[in-house]
Amino acid sequence: ELARRARETEALLKVGQVVEQSMDMDRVLPAALKAILEATSGEAAEVWLVDRQQGVVYLRHHEGDAKESFANITRFPIGEGYPGMVAQTGRTILSHNLTEDVRFLRQGVKAEGFQTLYAVPLRRREVTIGVLTVAARDAKAFTSEGECRLLDLMAEHIAVAIENAQLHEEVRTLAVLTERERLAREMHDSVGQVLGYVNTKAQAVKELLAVGQ
Repeated sequence: ELARRARETEALLKVGQVVEQSMDMDRVLPAALKAILEATSGEAAEVWLVDRQQGVVYLRHHEGDAKESFANITRFPIGEGYPGMVAQTGRTILSHNLTEDVRFLRQGVKAEGFQTLYAVPLRRREVTIGVLTVAARDAKAFTSEGECRLLDLMAEHIAVAIENAQLHEEVRTLAVLTERERLAREMHDSVGQVLGYVNTKAQAVKELLAVGQ
Protein backbone atom coordinates (compact mmCIF):
# COMPACT_ATOMS: atom_id res chain seq x y z
CA GLU A 1 0.00 0.00 0.00
CA LEU A 2 2.83 2.38 0.87
CA ALA A 3 4.64 1.52 -2.38
CA ARG A 4 1.46 2.14 -4.37
CA ARG A 5 0.90 5.50 -2.73
CA ALA A 6 4.52 6.43 -3.36
CA ARG A 7 4.12 5.62 -7.07
CA GLU A 8 0.93 7.68 -7.23
CA THR A 9 2.55 10.66 -5.52
CA GLU A 10 5.59 10.46 -7.77
CA ALA A 11 3.38 10.32 -10.87
CA LEU A 12 1.36 13.35 -9.77
CA LEU A 13 4.53 15.31 -8.99
CA LYS A 14 6.01 14.49 -12.41
CA VAL A 15 2.93 15.65 -14.25
CA GLY A 16 2.52 18.73 -12.08
CA GLN A 17 6.10 19.80 -12.74
CA VAL A 18 5.78 19.36 -16.51
CA VAL A 19 2.49 21.29 -16.56
CA GLU A 20 4.09 24.16 -14.64
CA GLN A 21 7.23 24.25 -16.79
CA SER A 22 5.82 23.91 -20.29
CA MET A 23 3.00 25.25 -22.47
CA ASP A 24 3.82 22.70 -25.17
CA MET A 25 1.23 19.92 -25.49
CA ASP A 26 3.72 17.77 -27.38
CA ARG A 27 5.88 17.74 -24.27
CA VAL A 28 3.22 17.60 -21.56
CA LEU A 29 1.00 14.83 -22.92
CA PRO A 30 3.74 12.18 -23.46
CA ALA A 31 5.12 12.86 -19.96
CA ALA A 32 1.67 12.63 -18.37
CA LEU A 33 0.71 9.41 -20.13
CA LYS A 34 4.06 7.76 -19.35
CA ALA A 35 3.59 8.64 -15.68
CA ILE A 36 0.11 7.08 -15.76
CA LEU A 37 1.42 3.84 -17.26
CA GLU A 38 4.25 3.67 -14.71
CA ALA A 39 1.93 4.17 -11.73
CA THR A 40 -1.08 2.05 -12.76
CA SER A 41 -1.92 -1.30 -14.33
CA GLY A 42 -2.62 0.44 -17.64
CA GLU A 43 -0.71 -0.71 -20.72
CA ALA A 44 -1.86 1.97 -23.19
CA ALA A 45 -3.07 5.50 -22.63
CA GLU A 46 -4.48 8.18 -24.92
CA VAL A 47 -5.62 11.77 -24.90
CA TRP A 48 -8.47 12.79 -27.20
CA LEU A 49 -9.44 16.40 -27.86
CA VAL A 50 -12.92 17.70 -28.58
CA ASP A 51 -13.57 19.72 -31.74
CA ARG A 52 -17.11 21.02 -31.31
CA GLN A 53 -17.13 22.90 -34.60
CA GLN A 54 -16.71 19.62 -36.48
CA GLY A 55 -18.63 17.60 -33.90
CA VAL A 56 -15.82 15.10 -33.31
CA VAL A 57 -13.20 13.93 -30.86
CA TYR A 58 -9.77 13.20 -32.33
CA LEU A 59 -6.74 11.33 -31.03
CA ARG A 60 -4.05 13.79 -29.90
CA HIS A 61 -1.49 11.40 -28.38
CA HIS A 62 -1.03 7.67 -27.70
CA GLU A 63 1.46 6.13 -25.31
CA GLY A 64 2.14 2.46 -24.65
CA ASP A 65 1.38 -0.88 -26.30
CA ALA A 66 -0.40 -1.69 -29.58
CA LYS A 67 -0.08 1.79 -31.05
CA GLU A 68 -1.05 0.70 -34.56
CA SER A 69 -4.17 -1.14 -33.39
CA PHE A 70 -5.31 1.82 -31.32
CA ALA A 71 -4.61 4.17 -34.25
CA ASN A 72 -6.97 2.20 -36.50
CA ILE A 73 -9.61 4.82 -35.68
CA THR A 74 -8.41 8.29 -34.67
CA ARG A 75 -11.68 10.26 -34.93
CA PHE A 76 -15.14 9.63 -33.53
CA PRO A 77 -18.30 11.69 -33.91
CA ILE A 78 -19.34 13.06 -30.53
CA GLY A 79 -21.58 10.40 -29.03
CA GLU A 80 -19.91 7.41 -30.74
CA GLY A 81 -17.23 5.10 -29.37
CA TYR A 82 -15.96 5.49 -25.84
CA PRO A 83 -14.20 8.84 -26.45
CA GLY A 84 -17.25 10.25 -28.23
CA MET A 85 -19.64 9.04 -25.53
CA VAL A 86 -17.60 10.57 -22.73
CA ALA A 87 -17.23 13.82 -24.69
CA GLN A 88 -21.02 13.96 -25.05
CA THR A 89 -22.01 13.09 -21.47
CA GLY A 90 -19.04 14.38 -19.49
CA ARG A 91 -19.17 11.17 -17.41
CA THR A 92 -16.54 8.49 -16.81
CA ILE A 93 -16.99 5.04 -18.39
CA LEU A 94 -15.30 1.86 -17.15
CA SER A 95 -15.56 -1.48 -18.98
CA HIS A 96 -13.96 -4.78 -17.96
CA ASN A 97 -15.17 -6.77 -20.97
CA LEU A 98 -14.19 -4.99 -24.17
CA THR A 99 -14.39 -8.20 -26.17
CA GLU A 100 -18.16 -8.33 -25.73
CA ASP A 101 -18.75 -4.58 -25.48
CA VAL A 102 -20.44 -3.39 -28.70
CA ARG A 103 -19.83 0.24 -27.71
CA PHE A 104 -16.09 -0.24 -28.16
CA LEU A 105 -15.53 0.09 -31.91
CA ARG A 106 -11.81 -0.56 -32.41
CA GLN A 107 -11.73 -4.25 -33.24
CA GLY A 108 -7.95 -4.37 -33.56
CA VAL A 109 -7.61 -3.43 -29.90
CA LYS A 110 -9.89 -6.29 -28.92
CA ALA A 111 -7.74 -8.62 -31.04
CA GLU A 112 -4.69 -7.48 -29.07
CA GLY A 113 -6.32 -8.88 -25.93
CA PHE A 114 -7.33 -5.67 -24.18
CA GLN A 115 -10.23 -6.24 -21.79
CA THR A 116 -10.42 -3.13 -19.61
CA LEU A 117 -10.83 0.52 -20.56
CA TYR A 118 -11.16 3.53 -18.28
CA ALA A 119 -12.35 6.69 -20.05
CA VAL A 120 -12.51 9.91 -18.04
CA PRO A 121 -13.53 13.39 -19.24
CA LEU A 122 -11.01 16.23 -19.28
CA ARG A 123 -13.07 19.17 -18.02
CA ARG A 124 -12.42 22.87 -17.48
CA ARG A 125 -15.09 25.25 -16.20
CA GLU A 126 -17.83 22.64 -16.56
CA VAL A 127 -16.92 22.01 -20.22
CA THR A 128 -15.47 18.74 -21.55
CA ILE A 129 -12.43 19.66 -23.65
CA GLY A 130 -11.06 16.16 -24.08
CA VAL A 131 -11.02 12.55 -22.92
CA LEU A 132 -8.33 10.47 -21.19
CA THR A 133 -8.50 6.73 -21.92
CA VAL A 134 -6.37 4.06 -20.27
CA ALA A 135 -6.53 0.40 -21.36
CA ALA A 136 -5.27 -2.89 -19.92
CA ARG A 137 -5.34 -6.54 -20.90
CA ASP A 138 -6.16 -7.54 -17.32
CA ALA A 139 -9.94 -7.78 -16.88
CA LYS A 140 -9.52 -6.80 -13.23
CA ALA A 141 -7.52 -3.63 -13.88
CA PHE A 142 -8.73 -0.36 -12.36
CA THR A 143 -10.81 -2.10 -9.71
CA SER A 144 -9.01 -0.40 -6.83
CA GLU A 145 -10.27 2.93 -5.56
CA GLY A 146 -6.69 4.23 -5.45
CA GLU A 147 -6.03 3.63 -9.14
CA CYS A 148 -9.27 5.26 -10.22
CA ARG A 149 -8.64 8.22 -7.93
CA LEU A 150 -5.16 8.65 -9.40
CA LEU A 151 -6.53 8.60 -12.96
CA ASP A 152 -9.12 11.22 -12.03
CA LEU A 153 -6.41 13.45 -10.54
CA MET A 154 -4.21 12.92 -13.58
CA ALA A 155 -7.13 13.92 -15.78
CA GLU A 156 -7.43 17.21 -13.87
CA HIS A 157 -3.73 17.96 -14.44
CA ILE A 158 -3.96 17.08 -18.12
CA ALA A 159 -7.06 19.25 -18.58
CA VAL A 160 -5.17 22.22 -17.10
CA ALA A 161 -2.21 21.54 -19.39
CA ILE A 162 -4.44 21.39 -22.47
CA GLU A 163 -6.21 24.62 -21.56
CA ASN A 164 -2.89 26.38 -20.91
CA ALA A 165 -1.48 25.18 -24.24
CA GLN A 166 -4.59 26.25 -26.15
CA LEU A 167 -4.60 29.69 -24.51
CA HIS A 168 -0.89 30.07 -25.24
CA GLU A 169 -1.50 29.20 -28.89
CA GLU A 170 -4.36 31.70 -29.07
CA VAL A 171 -2.09 34.43 -27.67
CA ARG A 172 0.63 33.56 -30.19
CA THR A 173 -1.88 33.64 -33.04
CA LEU A 174 -3.22 36.99 -31.86
CA ALA A 175 0.34 38.36 -31.67
CA VAL A 176 1.05 37.22 -35.24
CA LEU A 177 -2.16 38.82 -36.51
CA THR A 178 -1.40 42.06 -34.67
CA GLU A 179 2.10 42.17 -36.16
CA ARG A 180 0.71 41.55 -39.65
CA GLU A 181 -1.76 44.40 -39.24
CA ARG A 182 1.02 46.72 -38.06
CA LEU A 183 3.20 45.83 -41.04
CA ALA A 184 0.27 46.31 -43.38
CA ARG A 185 -0.39 49.77 -41.97
CA GLU A 186 3.27 50.71 -42.29
CA MET A 187 3.41 49.45 -45.86
CA HIS A 188 0.22 51.33 -46.68
CA ASP A 189 1.64 54.53 -45.16
CA SER A 190 4.93 54.09 -47.05
CA VAL A 191 3.18 53.51 -50.37
CA GLY A 192 1.00 56.55 -49.72
CA GLN A 193 4.07 58.71 -49.15
CA VAL A 194 5.72 57.46 -52.35
CA LEU A 195 2.58 58.06 -54.41
CA GLY A 196 2.25 61.57 -52.97
CA TYR A 197 5.84 62.32 -53.92
CA VAL A 198 5.34 60.96 -57.46
CA ASN A 199 2.15 63.02 -57.82
CA THR A 200 3.95 66.19 -56.78
CA LYS A 201 6.76 65.54 -59.27
CA ALA A 202 4.26 64.79 -62.03
CA GLN A 203 2.47 68.08 -61.42
CA ALA A 204 5.79 69.93 -61.52
CA VAL A 205 6.72 68.27 -64.82
CA LYS A 206 3.32 69.19 -66.27
CA GLU A 207 3.77 72.83 -65.32
CA LEU A 208 7.33 72.94 -66.67
CA LEU A 209 6.22 71.41 -69.98
CA ALA A 210 3.42 73.95 -70.23
CA VAL A 211 5.97 76.81 -70.25
CA GLY A 212 8.31 75.04 -72.65
CA GLN A 213 10.87 73.79 -70.18
